[in-house]
Amino acid sequence: MSQVVLVVGGSGGIGSATTKYFSKQGVKTFLTYFNNEEAAKQIKNSLSNCETIKCDIRNENDVNAMVSSIIKTDLKIDVLINCVTSPLKLKIFDRMSTQECFEDLEVILHGGILMSRAVLPHMKERRAGTIVNLLSTVISGIPPTRMTSYVIAKYGLLGLTKCLASEAGRFNIKVLGLSPSFVETELLKSFPKKLLEIEKEKQEGKTLLQPEDIARAIWKITQNAEKYPNGENIWIRTKKDIFNMESVFESGKDQ
Repeated sequence: MSQVVLVVGGSGGIGSATTKYFSKQGVKTFLTYFNNEEAAKQIKNSLSNCETIKCDIRNENDVNAMVSSIIKTDLKIDVLINCVTSPLKLKIFDRMSTQECFEDLEVILHGGILMSRAVLPHMKERRAGTIVNLLSTVISGIPPTRMTSYVIAKYGLLGLTKCLASEAGRFNIKVLGLSPSFVETELLKSFPKKLLEIEKEKQEGKTLLQPEDIARAIWKITQNAEKYPNGENIWIRTKKDIFNMESVFESGKDQ
């Protein structure tokens, strides 16, 4: 039976690239969307084994109903990939509205919690499963300014990743984090151009990481999850990190 993969935030930049990559490998893929219905439809129509589900991942009833519908039709969820995020605010913390402060927490962290709670019982029952939470290099070292709510949410998701790994590992469930550097998506359009140019200088070929690069990395990680310690946060700062990852897997050596 083919793998069944659920990509949360599957209509966004990294999410859509991940959905397409997995689907083209012959994997049955479900993507969630909330606002971007047109993008979700286009992705589905371009693939032969992809389904779309509208879901407000901040709403527990929505999340539980979605997961139940997948289990009913496909009997399992092998892999959960949390790619969802919200638009960056790029504001000083005390100049953000209360709603702005909590939006990232509700979407990234609260959504991640609800999704994990919904899929874990099914994975435990089958004693198999992989969860990948998309994090960020902003949780490494000194965090950037004007991104407080985003950074807090990503740190919280890292904590969730490690706690779930500790609790669910005995059920043969692997929970991993993936922290890429700047990825060229709509999310970066609000970033200062000077900052992006500095980041490009660090990259091979002077170009930012692309969503397809991260999709390829997620694929390699999920297909070789046993090579990572449970709860590991995998850093992707440059394309070379992805190349090194693939070289290790192809050589059969442990990470």
